[in-house]
Amino acid sequence: MLYLFLNKKNIEVKAIAELLFTDVSNDPWEVKNLTEEKLDFSIESIAIIDVYLQRLKKSTYLEKNQIRLSSRIGAYLGEVIRRKLSTVYHWYDFNVIFDKIIDLDEFYDIVYQQETLYSRRKRDYILPMYEVFMFFQNKSRYKNMSAYVLKMLISRNEK
Repeated sequence: MLYLFLNKKNIEVKAIAELLFTDVSNDPWEVKNLTEEKLDFSIESIAIIDVYLQRLKKSTYLEKNQIRLSSRIGAYLGEVIRRKLSTVYHWYDFNVIFDKIIDLDEFYDIVYQQETLYSRRKRDYILPMYEVFMFFQNKSRYKNMSAYVLKMLISRNEK
């Protein structure tokens, strides 16, 4: 258990999430909407992320930047989830907690390069970076990330 405590990555992943509003392109929509004021880690801010994802899916930029964008957007979504849950979840490298995940065969290899939200108390994990990657691949079970975040919050608060 001490090993998990020493390997928390909450600060690092929060910094990745903040890149959504600190490392913005010159695109007028991004300059106007991807700001610290609008991306305030609230449930309501996920609507901006949903629009951003749809814009990205229509762009050529996504093709070469899927992993980086999955990490940034997934980190943001995960931080929204983490801050709203009643149980404590922390960020870990997937490789630190993968032995606690039963169905590894259902995931693509990309999951090994990502951070994961994990609750020791509930022995539960959430993979927002992976879900964004699957969304980019058109393989997500969710129509948008608002639906994903709400599902994670409702299902985790019921457990």
